[in-house]
Amino acid sequence: MKIYFVSGFLGSGKTTSIINSAKILMARGLNVGVITNDQGKYLVDNSFVKFSGIPSIEVANGCFCCNYDDFDSHILDLAENQKPDIIFAESVGSCADIVATVMKPILEFRKKHSISSSLTAFSDSRLLRARIHGGRLPFSEDVIYIFDKQIEEADILVINKSDLLTEAEGIQLQNEVKLKYSSKAVLLQSAFNDDELYTWLSLIEETSMNQRTEASIEMDYEKYADGELKMAWLDKVFTLESPVDLAPSIESLFNTINQSLNDEILGTGHLKLFINPSEGEAFKISRTGMDGSDSKPDLPSGIGRKAKIILNARVESSPDKLSDIIHYAISDTCRKDTLLLTSVDENAFRPGIPKPVHRFN
Repeated sequence: MKIYFVSGFLGSGKTTSIINSAKILMARGLNVGVITNDQGKYLVDNSFVKFSGIPSIEVANGCFCCNYDDFDSHILDLAENQKPDIIFAESVGSCADIVATVMKPILEFRKKHSISSSLTAFSDSRLLRARIHGGRLPFSEDVIYIFDKQIEEADILVINKSDLLTEAEGIQLQNEVKLKYSSKAVLLQSAFNDDELYTWLSLIEETSMNQRTEASIEMDYEKYADGELKMAWLDKVFTLESPVDLAPSIESLFNTINQSLNDEILGTGHLKLFINPSEGEAFKISRTGMDGSDSKPDLPSGIGRKAKIILNARVESSPDKLSDIIHYAISDTCRKDTLLLTSVDENAFRPGIPKPVHRFN
């Protein structure tokens, strides 16, 4: 059994790449499973993976390393019930030190399953470009520490969202990254380009191994915890009902939240909405880019008058402030468009201090 570990900072396009890659592999006749992961309990990405028809299980309320036993049991559950050839294991975007706390333990404790694994770190192309060039990033140094460590420990570094750069910018960035991280395989790709995803999958095959003999990275867990504690997590589930088609109202809601985050100058890992409408298929819209300037939600027409929505926001802020921003945007949209808001459940919090169950040096 092969486990393709996928890490990378919030909003780097991991889930979209996994879904599209899984579809490629399934079209070849391979059995594929996905394990998603988040600090909260209402996860847009897990809903989207399931909607895409890919067998998936979620490790919720904490990262893989702190919920290792849950992760391990989910691996065994997928192995028994789905018989997967390949499992994509996507860690939460604020998690690092995966080799020492997850990969080495699973290879050691589950030897009889003949597991081979590889670790890919994804990065938003413009965030990585700013980091390489010493530019301003929208996060504090403690949060950026997590971003750096995710890249440091990876076998493969994917510069994702290549479509946000010009061709010349992409080539230059890939060359600069290869120079800085000379020991890693470096790819420049878009999650929507099948040829580039084929290249990534082939590279995973080449780098997969059934043991990890290299030393684990050095990790300052106090600084790691400081980075986690600077982020606010907000998950909200609610239903909107309109006298007319809801699509314009959802677009307005998304744009209002996006603009408010920019106005408050808050570092935003991601903003995602999973919309399950009364008519048509469910879909996801996300904030992309460092400042959300490229986030123009592409909504299908005719989604009906009612929809259940899961909203995830991961922002460097206080939970109360983030909750106020989201609450105001929803209330304002409901007032302007005469919407009925029901079935509201919200959880706003800071992630816990990372305390891995295992750590192999």
